[in-house]
Amino acid sequence: MIFLVIFLLYRHTYGINIGVVREEIQRNNLNQLEFFLSQMENQIDQLAISAYTLERDPSIQDYRNINHLNHLLDANKLRITILEKLTLQSASSSWPNQMLLHFPLTSEIISTAPSLDSDYRGVTGQIHGSWTYIQHGRPEQGEFVFLVAAPQLGRAPVQHPNLVIETRFQEDNIRKMLDQFKRSGGDPFLFHPQNGTIANQSSQAELTNEVTAKLKEQSLSSKGSQLVLLNHQQYLVNYVQSKSLGWYLVDYVPLERVLVPIKEGRNFFIVSTVMLLILGIVLSALLYRNIQRPISLFIKVMNKFKQGDLTARVMPIRTYEFRMLYMGFNEMADRIQELIERVYLEQIRSQDAVMKQLQSQINPHFLYNCLFFIKSKASVGDMESIKSMALSLGEYYRYLTRVDTSQTTLGQELKLVIHYLNIQNLRKQRIDHVIDIPEPLLEFHIPKLLIQPLVENSIIHGIEPKVGSGMIRICAEQSGRWLTIVIEDDGVGMEPEQLQQLRDSLLAPAPKSSGYGLWNVHQRILLHFGQGSGLQVSESAAGGIRFTLNIET
Repeated sequence: MIFLVIFLLYRHTYGINIGVVREEIQRNNLNQLEFFLSQMENQIDQLAISAYTLERDPSIQDYRNINHLNHLLDANKLRITILEKLTLQSASSSWPNQMLLHFPLTSEIISTAPSLDSDYRGVTGQIHGSWTYIQHGRPEQGEFVFLVAAPQLGRAPVQHPNLVIETRFQEDNIRKMLDQFKRSGGDPFLFHPQNGTIANQSSQAELTNEVTAKLKEQSLSSKGSQLVLLNHQQYLVNYVQSKSLGWYLVDYVPLERVLVPIKEGRNFFIVSTVMLLILGIVLSALLYRNIQRPISLFIKVMNKFKQGDLTARVMPIRTYEFRMLYMGFNEMADRIQELIERVYLEQIRSQDAVMKQLQSQINPHFLYNCLFFIKSKASVGDMESIKSMALSLGEYYRYLTRVDTSQTTLGQELKLVIHYLNIQNLRKQRIDHVIDIPEPLLEFHIPKLLIQPLVENSIIHGIEPKVGSGMIRICAEQSGRWLTIVIEDDGVGMEPEQLQQLRDSLLAPAPKSSGYGLWNVHQRILLHFGQGSGLQVSESAAGGIRFTLNIET
């Protein structure tokens, strides 16, 4: 019984609140419309004032009487001065507009838009000092025209003026202001019983037409509000008449959307009342706090630990049973983390030893080729070639035999490659090369002998089988945290099946026959820079093979 009385009292209070809120919303919407309309009329009045200003301009007054003052005035100079003033008045408004001066006695027109062909006499029913709406073709191409005739004959139509000042602006100016006003809500548009509507660009045409039809059925005052039923839904329609244009600024919003916060409050009250009847929820909350929540927290930490987060720990709580469980888990996690870190350090030491072993396997292969070359040149007495080979080979092994570190910079590695290419050119004399690497990247640290084996592979398997000269291109770039080094040639290339076999051999534990040098380079990059880094092999756009070193910096 008590709950029924509370419900009836709340229902009565809710009805009163709805009425008060509806009146306040109507008042607020009307104020917004009037404020927006005042901004729009400021623009329109500014254009009208410009027309009256031009009417009183001395230069224009002189030009009106040019026939009587022709011997005293330069007509062309006066016309240029008038055009400059006309352009200045037009530009003083933020709305795009056109201003024209008609001289009926001489049939002459001075306009800010020379291509505009206008006859003020075509504006039927035009009254001096008011705006007229003219529609051209499609509905979106209408414009407003304002005429000032001189001499002024009061507010009666001027039959025989000697000057007519015409000001025009497109309805798009109003439409753009409506778009800005719409951002605050609603769907505003301009309405005239005879001339139709000017809607914003994203207007809901069907609803706008229905609202317009409802307004045409009524005799509208200068401003007002009313409720309209559209598509089985109530809309709050507000309108204010423009004193300058005579059109109505109309806006409508669904009443349901406006009253959503109040209805949400009503629903909250009903839900809260029902919840008071369910006393058992208190027990559920206690069970959740003391049992379910600790278990969920424990499961969450275990999942983190399972996914590799060895630092995940459970914060102890006051409950004795769960506190003992959490402490046991934390001790176990500490022990597991200690063991894993110890194994990881051992793996790092092992990887360092393997890397040194892999690097040592690269060195003898190149030395044998150089010694055979020196032997062959010595047998024919080519001492100059022997001297050049010995000099390049000495610089090469000066770099190679530095055992204090297994690291070098990209710039030092490129010097090694240049020495290697000089030695190869002594033998082949048909190898060109291009190196295009930004200077900041030359200081990047990499393991020794990463690039030279790839250059050697390009020469042996790409350029040597090719007829004529060959080109090797080396370039590098950095994008984000990735450094990419590319070595490509224009040699004979490889068949797709062979290329795929070579890619597969890079991923194997160890190559069975060929491809050991490339596998060596890939393994060293992988061991040094981690997963994600490595060597990729693909076809080159020049016809040969493209080696790409992807290094995570």
